[in-house]
Amino acid sequence: MKTTLPTVLALCATWAAAAPEPQTIRLRDLPSHVGEKVTLKGRTGQIVEDEERPGLRVYTFRDDYGDMVKVHTSAAYPTFGATYFLTGSPEQEAASGALHFREASRRQAFPARKVVVREEVTVERTLSPLILAAVAALVLLGVLAVVVIVRRRMAGAALPPEWGYAEITAGPHQGRALTLRAAEVLVGRGVDTTLDLDLPLDVSVSRKHGRLFREDGVPHYEDLGSSHGSWVNEQQLQPNQPVSLPPGALIRLGPATVIRVGPVEAAAGETQFAGSEQAANWGERETQRAEP
Repeated sequence: MKTTLPTVLALCATWAAAAPEPQTIRLRDLPSHVGEKVTLKGRTGQIVEDEERPGLRVYTFRDDYGDMVKVHTSAAYPTFGATYFLTGSPEQEAASGALHFREASRRQAFPARKVVVREEVTVERTLSPLILAAVAALVLLGVLAVVVIVRRRMAGAALPPEWGYAEITAGPHQGRALTLRAAEVLVGRGVDTTLDLDLPLDVSVSRKHGRLFREDGVPHYEDLGSSHGSWVNEQQLQPNQPVSLPPGALIRLGPATVIRVGPVEAAAGETQFAGSEQAANWGERETQRAEP
């Protein structure tokens, strides 16, 4: 039986089409795929210069659901803010337990298209609508900026009364504090309002990890189905089941961040918290874990 060149090419194309593609997953599912070859889809973010080493580049990558991971690559940095498919495997650092993604290859989801200008008249007729669209977009951005500034000033002029405070005692945001004013304070990575507790540096914290609120004058906390869970005074919580918080309660989000919650007067040092020793122990454990 003779094998011709077209036959060989057809067989190669059939084999390539049948080859299985790596599974495309969400960032929140990376911990369950450590060491496996998977594909991620999302947008590239900022360069992490303080983690660069010879032959290693680090940048952030966020998917459509708001979850973020650090990407390690030996290739050149991708275009900022562009949508890519990344193929590689998640890795977990032994010392700190932090999770990152080791990039093996990437491809842009929406590659730039080449525009061929055939006639000068066509170019002139095309530019006019583009200029008008650009001007309209700038006007719209100006109006939105004015609306945002006005809303922020109105919110600052009529802030709700304080009912508690939250202090971060361990994790990447250690030392931060927030006065609790809103009826519901969201805790997560990427929350929008100035009255919520935003933790963008802890990749183990979900976008909407939990919420703090007051019921019958008593502070409560509820885990909103987070990826890495929540603990109150070392007791793990069930998702979507609020629990009341005693003064000085310690809330742990995932493996790193610990938040102490208490009444307003405690922020001025009027109350001694029973949980302060636990917060110190948690912070000491996280420091030891981070040391090489």
